Amino acid sequence: MKIIDSSTISLCLTKYKWATFRKTKSGVKIHLRLVYQNEQDVFPEKVIVTEAKASNCTWIDVLINETDVTYVFDQIMAFSS
Repeated sequence: MKIIDSSTISLCLTKYKWATFRKTKSGVKIHLRLVYQNEQDVFPEKVIVTEAKASNCTWIDVLINETDVTYVFDQIMAFSS
């Protein structure tokens, strides 16, 4: 089983203008695929770092690319734009 998720990390707007995603905020987004084998064996398999304004849908095909695997992700990840 593989778990897909993304998180936004806020950054200081005055220092990271290249990462602006709102008028008063900047940040990056971490798109992550974890492999879950059992409670003791969970490890990251793929990490993509983007600007925070990047859509989850842009990276979903990169993170979900195997046919014989069960993927777990929230509904927001599947339908965000």
